[in-house]
Amino acid sequence: MLPVVNPGRSYTSPFEVENLIASLKELFAQDRQVASQQDGTRCGICYLHFTVSELTYREEEGFYVCQGCEGALGKSVIPMLRRQQK
Repeated sequence: MLPVVNPGRSYTSPFEVENLIASLKELFAQDRQVASQQDGTRCGICYLHFTVSELTYREEEGFYVCQGCEGALGKSVIPMLRRQQK
């Protein structure tokens, strides 16, 4: 599961900032690991890598979406300039 980053939140303690940086490093390391797998592809919204089995392909718009982004999008239709290859 992806960490939730709140852009409107201010981080007052150095410990909070260190935790945020550590969680982002972990997220990017995991992303690179999945990206190197043969069945890894990107979510068309958050652009992080997931295995194809973890993604849903939205036929109408032509892109893969992860569970987190799918929940946020709901039934909204997002027009894409370029379709992802299925």
